Amino acid sequence: MADAQPPVVRTVVYSFVVADLLHYGHLQLLQTAKQLGDFHICGVLTDDAAASYRARPITNFDERVAIVSNMRVVDRVMAQERRDPTENLKRVRAEYPDAELVLVHGNDWKEIPGRAFVESVGGRVVQPEYYRRLSDSHIRQELAQASPGGAVHYEAFTEHFRIDHLHVFEADQRPFVLSTKANTLRALAPLVQKSRIEPMLTFRVAEWGEKRPEIVARIRKAFGPGRVVVRSSAINEDTYHRSQAGCFESRVNVPTTPRGLAAAIDAVVASYPAKGNGNPLNQVLVQPHTPHVRTSGVVFTREPRSGGAYYVINYDDRTGSTESVTSGVENQALDVAHQCPPARWPEAWRGLLEAVREVEAMIPGTPLDIEFAIDRRGAVVIFQVRPLAVGPLPSGVREAGAQMLAEAAADVTRWSAPVAHLAGATNIFSDMAFWNPAEIIGDRPKALAESLYRHVIMDAVWHEALAPLGYTAVGPAPLMRCFGGKPYVDFRATVNALLPAGLSKALRHRLVRDAVTRLRQTPELHDKIEFAIVDNCWFFTLDAHLASMRRRGFSERDTAAYRAGLVGVTNRAFAYSDRIEAEVAHSAAALAKARARAMATAGGSADAGTLLKAAAALLDNIRDSGTRPFSLMARLAFIGKRLLRSVVERGWMSERDYDAFMDHVRTVATEISEDDAAVTAQRLNR
Repeated sequence: MADAQPPVVRTVVYSFVVADLLHYGHLQLLQTAKQLGDFHICGVLTDDAAASYRARPITNFDERVAIVSNMRVVDRVMAQERRDPTENLKRVRAEYPDAELVLVHGNDWKEIPGRAFVESVGGRVVQPEYYRRLSDSHIRQELAQASPGGAVHYEAFTEHFRIDHLHVFEADQRPFVLSTKANTLRALAPLVQKSRIEPMLTFRVAEWGEKRPEIVARIRKAFGPGRVVVRSSAINEDTYHRSQAGCFESRVNVPTTPRGLAAAIDAVVASYPAKGNGNPLNQVLVQPHTPHVRTSGVVFTREPRSGGAYYVINYDDRTGSTESVTSGVENQALDVAHQCPPARWPEAWRGLLEAVREVEAMIPGTPLDIEFAIDRRGAVVIFQVRPLAVGPLPSGVREAGAQMLAEAAADVTRWSAPVAHLAGATNIFSDMAFWNPAEIIGDRPKALAESLYRHVIMDAVWHEALAPLGYTAVGPAPLMRCFGGKPYVDFRATVNALLPAGLSKALRHRLVRDAVTRLRQTPELHDKIEFAIVDNCWFFTLDAHLASMRRRGFSERDTAAYRAGLVGVTNRAFAYSDRIEAEVAHSAAALAKARARAMATAGGSADAGTLLKAAAALLDNIRDSGTRPFSLMARLAFIGKRLLRSVVERGWMSERDYDAFMDHVRTVATEISEDDAAVTAQRLNR
């Protein structure tokens, strides 16, 4: 099928406006122009063009273009560089040589600039009646005459449409206005002192279509040989309520050859209509490529999902790319609370946060999305500042957040202090260590999930199940602590409970201190502590680990005592494994009977008290006959896995054989996977 042909334009209409304080008179003029032909082009005068014959507009050019280009009675907007539209009319005539050209302007002007050209090509000039009740000058006059304490009321379309208590900003108090990407950067560039904005050159899509060689020459002259970045800067790309981050094309590391520049600019320009924004007044932004980038990314001045009072830094400090985060290739994250004093900011981020605070002060009250880079000398470069589309921070949220953080800090201090019956003077809290709450109840559990998890395992069962194998008794020692609603594992309690019983108090202190130090040095191992941080059984490569301990300051006597304790734990696990397995089977059967009894007692009852008693009995049975024996079996599994890994470390088994062996160990996950495959194959219904 042939492509559909565009409609034939028999009459093209050109109007021109400043459209500063847009009112009904503008709408009437533009509606009339639309009715006079097939295609209506409206020229919007630039700030300088308007200022050549009247007061400089209050709204800037991009704001006025955004309004006019979104009116249904306007088919296209053109930038009009002079009061006289003749140059634009010549371009329109060249584009539509066979169409009648109609020029429209109100009859408030006797001499209509552009008339001579229009009539010379057989066109006509139409001057509709000027709407005299409203004009920019009338509106300004009414506002100026309003009493300072009173209100200004205009004839309203509804009873709710009015302006009260208008505040006029002096020239040096005028608030910063976020505009297009390029315009915002240009406005910020002379103001920022704690960061820098690279030199820039901008042009509009319409200009690129008409002056390609001239624009390429301007870029080459401005930036010389080397590399540049070509970015989108669309009108309405980002608003206070919607972001189009990453919607349009950008090209980095572009060579300043004519061919390289043209290809990059064409790609950016083509991305506008491809994404539904074909406005010819969209801009293209060209800047030099920032060299020697150490870190790049995006800072949100509020948490983007909840609107919380945090600086959220998404960053890449690995690749040296300036677009890896925005393109989704690399992304690490750091959150810094607004209440955190600068003295406690991480040193690596101090310069960036100072730069962000400076920009925030220039644009107060507006959540921001700031694209940045940090070079090898620590200098901060800002690539983009746009509004972050989040709602207002509810009243009291910032104060409540500050109180929660203060309480969490106090809790960390309190639960890190020395405990009489535990070794270790300091502590660490991890959300993935040992009995992993992040995986089991989530990192933001509801109160019920948290309290159930405490009851059935984390309060006492976790360590009570270890003692029969010869580990140190540590009770009372709750394993889970919550800070600001997020659960963490008490690492000091974990290490104490995994030490063999019978070690001297001094050695236990040294072992706990060593484990805390090593985890602080390698925090990425916090979900592998039983294989990489704490040796909790004998295994075939233990002597190499003990040699490493001696290099860290432990004596021969220390390591010998530690080795003997680990041998005792391992021997006990082997000696009692059959008995433990039988006890687990008995407990499982007892648990099933207890559940049946509880269900029978509560069955059919509508009494809340009866149901709650049955639930409490079930939970106690789960703790005593479920999680306690499960903990014992889990410890045997960890010991077996550590032994097996050491066989691989000694070279007695290949990784392939190890994986094959582990694949044949049946677990709950194995059964779920098999059932899933059976459902997919329709051998098992849901």
